[in-house]
Amino acid sequence: ALTREEVALNAATGSVKLWRRCEPCQHPKDKKNMDLLRAEFPKPTVIVETAKRGITMSQLRRVYRFACQHCHRWGHGKARNMKTLDLYDLCDWLIKPATWDFNCSLVEVMADRPQVPEWFVSHWWGEEVFAF
Repeated sequence: ALTREEVALNAATGSVKLWRRCEPCQHPKDKKNMDLLRAEFPKPTVIVETAKRGITMSQLRRVYRFACQHCHRWGHGKARNMKTLDLYDLCDWLIKPATWDFNCSLVEVMADRPQVPEWFVSHWWGEEVFAF
């Protein structure tokens, strides 16, 4: 039996995903959220020149995967899922908590060396993460 588990069917692919229901975090710095962030983004690499903090596609995918796996537990009075999660939510629940203790950028907790960007991409913060 799937006690305390939910089953989601992705109609497009027919794949089935299982996830365990969990207690929501009430604040971005809740211990559970911080533990998950520390496991995924353990220690920054200092990149002094901000112009060398370009984010790679694989790093964007890493952030997206983390959000997919955990946004359902990001409480604080608002139900979140990947269809409604916007960049404000991502900033509050992932980017700021992952970087607060280190006083660094998100790229610095993912990169192992400076990364010179090749492109500049503009975005709107209210845009859903899945559409970015």
